[in-house]
Amino acid sequence: MDLRLRKRQKYERGQTLVAAVIIMVILLVAVILLFDVQNMIRGKVKGQNAVDAAALAGANWQMHSLNLVGELNLVKAATVLLSDAALGIQTPPEEFTLVKPPQEIKSEEMLLDEIRRVEEEKKKFKRAIDLLTQMQTRISFTGPLIGFGAAQQAAKNNGITSNFASGELLYEHFYKNIMDDALYGNDKIAPQIINDYAWRIPYSEMILKILDHESELTYGIAACPRFEFIGAPSLTSKNGNKLVQWLAQKGFYDAVNGDDWCALLTFLDATTSMSMGGAWWGEFDCDYSTSFLEQAEILPLHIEYYAGYEPYRKADEAGVISKIFTAREKMQPLSATHDQEDPYRYTVDETTGRITLLTKFDKNGNPIVNPDDTDLRYNILPLITWAVYDSTWEKYPPELLHNWRTYLDGTFKPGLDYYSGALSYFEVGQYVKTMIGKHNVSGSFKGNIGNDHGLGKEMKDRARAAHSTGQDMKTLSTQLAATASAKPIGKISLPNGTTLSPFEAGGVVFPVFTHSVLLPVSLEPPSGFGTLDVGWFYYLTEFIPILGQSSSLSEAWEQAAKQYPDHTNYFSPYYSALKKVNDPAWRQRGLDWLNTPISYYTENGVRKVLQRKRDTCDDWVSGGSGGPRRGPGALH
Repeated sequence: MDLRLRKRQKYERGQTLVAAVIIMVILLVAVILLFDVQNMIRGKVKGQNAVDAAALAGANWQMHSLNLVGELNLVKAATVLLSDAALGIQTPPEEFTLVKPPQEIKSEEMLLDEIRRVEEEKKKFKRAIDLLTQMQTRISFTGPLIGFGAAQQAAKNNGITSNFASGELLYEHFYKNIMDDALYGNDKIAPQIINDYAWRIPYSEMILKILDHESELTYGIAACPRFEFIGAPSLTSKNGNKLVQWLAQKGFYDAVNGDDWCALLTFLDATTSMSMGGAWWGEFDCDYSTSFLEQAEILPLHIEYYAGYEPYRKADEAGVISKIFTAREKMQPLSATHDQEDPYRYTVDETTGRITLLTKFDKNGNPIVNPDDTDLRYNILPLITWAVYDSTWEKYPPELLHNWRTYLDGTFKPGLDYYSGALSYFEVGQYVKTMIGKHNVSGSFKGNIGNDHGLGKEMKDRARAAHSTGQDMKTLSTQLAATASAKPIGKISLPNGTTLSPFEAGGVVFPVFTHSVLLPVSLEPPSGFGTLDVGWFYYLTEFIPILGQSSSLSEAWEQAAKQYPDHTNYFSPYYSALKKVNDPAWRQRGLDWLNTPISYYTENGVRKVLQRKRDTCDDWVSGGSGGPRRGPGALH
């Protein structure tokens, strides 16, 4: 008995140690995984805090710039301008453009003397107005760029380091274009003088300073903006092939690489009615934008200039002028001293300056006053050039308001339900070190923080992609990107208690912006080209033009590799997506999935399809049971 027990103990010796080792390995892996998850979460939080701060910094400077432009508009509309010695006018407002009554004018020559004096006063006034307009133009260039610089510092203060690739992109494709005489130096494309302001050199120098350029390397960009620039590409099919437009949409390639059939529904349906052999995209032109905003193209204010009385008239009729000037005790509007009529009519030849009287004289030789005139003063309001909002400032459409109100279970505050042309949008990217896996710093940033897919789906998709392509899991990159939007908020309160959006008072810019707020990215999609995902930028500006002139995908790749050998790593993920699209088996798999029945009904004993998977593509990702999706696809 003792012998058997000893033999049994001999064979069981060390089993506890094996179990302990297994447990220790499991615990070690769990600790490492927990460390990596914690590191990723901390990186996401840090990135989101940084980009939020950057977006708010940019929006604050947009707010200050718009308010300053609005203040100058008020100066233009105020009688205080007429007595300003610094601007060369120095005439009491009550006497400015005032002429003698008809009984004191005894001849045409005497009336001409009065009009000549008025014309000189008008010229002084116009010079002052033009100087103020030039100041507004300067602000529209410098204010947003100060905000751009402030955004960089805000991101860096939150622990984000400079992004070399994004800075290099802005230097090579923005700063150098501004210095190119064939682009920004071409007066037919970009006027070199805007409202008497020679903008090009100071504009380029500010950009260069923010980029922190040194020895042809850029270091300064931590928060990556979007920019609207001369030379931005757009695709135009030569034979009406609508599929061409998909080539310029980054989301299309993401959907293809992720087999997101719902996102590809429209595209896949279109492929069933056309030949997809060879160059299915057909021949297309890659046109380049020649549109210049005539203001900063990073964080633009989206204002323009209107010469004439109409904007002021609309603001005056809405009660905005009286409301604003009542709150400013020392400022009086020009409309308080000058009515909208002229006492004696005349014309001036712009070439010779010759004055021709249109006023008739009575039998006593006295001029006949315009019966609609009440003050014997000449109306100078039509001489003013106003800074006004452009068409990007507009009210939210009813359908968008309905969807967001349903999602938020609330409503927008009065006067704040509008698209802001002055949108501050930024992205930041960072590489987070993990204990499992190596760092891969090539390619583009993946996984936007705050998107509706979430970290779990992102990691699952990466694992699936690695498995399908044979990629070693250890080489999966751990690159994180975060996005944020902010905008200046303002509204006009009227005497009757109602409110208007800033642009609803004749479109004139007034100093009505009070603060800046973060807003969901989905609410107001940003325009322009992003500078964080440099791979997409180079693919769109370098590979796509070659594709439009190629007879096959492989030919396009060969040509692109010859012309841009250093950028093939940028082209690769998009090229792989196009190869998948070229595969008829892959397209059919997507169509089969979309057309798979998921519910039925019975009619006369025959089972019929009630719903297919394609019918639930707009539902929440919980499987369709939650009903149609409402609200944003992404908050950040």
